Amino acid sequence: MRDVGRWVMCRVRLYRPDGNPLRRRTDRVEALAALACVLMFTASLALAFLTGNALYRDGLAAERSGQWVAARVLRDAPVPRTSIDTVRTELRTPVSWVDTHNRQVIADAPVFLGTKAGTTVRVWLDAKGRPGGTQPDRAMTVARALAGATGAVTVAGGLLLGCFALVRRSLDRRRYAEWDVAWLAVAGKTRGANPETS
Repeated sequence: MRDVGRWVMCRVRLYRPDGNPLRRRTDRVEALAALACVLMFTASLALAFLTGNALYRDGLAAERSGQWVAARVLRDAPVPRTSIDTVRTELRTPVSWVDTHNRQVIADAPVFLGTKAGTTVRVWLDAKGRPGGTQPDRAMTVARALAGATGAVTVAGGLLLGCFALVRRSLDRRRYAEWDVAWLAVAGKTRGANPETS
C-alpha cells in the first residue's frame, strides 16, 4: 500500500504546475493530458451511476409490471431419459389460461420436465402478457445494475488509459528526438573545442 501511495505522490509532483523552468513543453502537455483524463474519468463515474440507476429502475418496473397466472398444461412435457436431460429441468410446452378480458390464451411456457397434460401450473407473464421464466427478483435487479455501472466505469477507464498511453508515447518520441538533437549539439561543441580528438 505504501508503494501505491508513493507512486501517486510521485505522479502528483510530476504533473503539478509549479513554474519549474526546467519543464519542457512536452512535460506540460503530458500534465494537461493527465488532468483531462482524471476529469473525464470523474465524469464517467456520474455516467456509471446513471447507467446503474436506469438498469435498476428497469428491473423494478419488470418486477412490478408482470403477473402470475394459473395455466393448464395442454400436452405432456417429456420425461427425462438420461442424466443429461435432468440438467435442463424446464421445457417450453403449450399451456392455456384466461386473461383479464376473460379470453382463453394458448402459448408455450416453461414447465418442468415430466409435467402431465391437465396439470395446473403457475406461469409468469411479463408486461406484454408473454409467458416467461420466473418473476425478476430484487437480487437480480441489483446485480444487473451493479454490473452495468461497473462495466461503464471499466470501459471508460480502459479507453482513457489507452488514450493517455498513446499521448505519452507520442510525447516520449518527441522527447527522445529533442534529446538526440541536444546530445549532438553538445558532442559538436565538445569536438570543436578539442580539435586533437578529431
